[in-house]
Amino acid sequence: MREDARIPVAKSEFFEFFEESLAAAEHAEDGVFVLRSDAAADVWVRRFGEGSTTYFNLPDSSWVVRADRQSVGHWLESFNDGETETVHGILSGAIGWSPQERVLFCARRNSVLSITWRLFLSLWDCFLAFEDDCPIVVPERSGIPGAIIFTPLGEIRAYGSIQTYPRV
Repeated sequence: MREDARIPVAKSEFFEFFEESLAAAEHAEDGVFVLRSDAAADVWVRRFGEGSTTYFNLPDSSWVVRADRQSVGHWLESFNDGETETVHGILSGAIGWSPQERVLFCARRNSVLSITWRLFLSLWDCFLAFEDDCPIVVPERSGIPGAIIFTPLGEIRAYGSIQTYPRV
């Protein structure tokens, strides 16, 4: 992906969702970036298929629709209670992505943000304040399998052949 396809979140209309938390976050230097609309749409089509704008209208041919899925935890109660560490622990304990791996938070076809996995773990609540209606999180590098979806009812689901670890 071209570097000019990324806009620092501080220079975007979405900064209000991240401003306070990003300033205090460990690894804030990793940055949160908004993909330009055309780059976001390109990512969406390449990853999830033509003809959809959100998770809810993905085509039957999309790998996400066909993929095996498993619940790895719940986020809604922690979000409502301001308990960010609980979900941080669930995600870091269940999902085997490298902390430095860049991931894409795909809210909808034209709204995709790029962030490192370790910074996402710290700011997951900011992302869900931005979009909590089945956003899809995938590694930026397309060769890494799997996705995470946050459902509106509070479930965290792992899709595809994502490396997961059993909860203790």
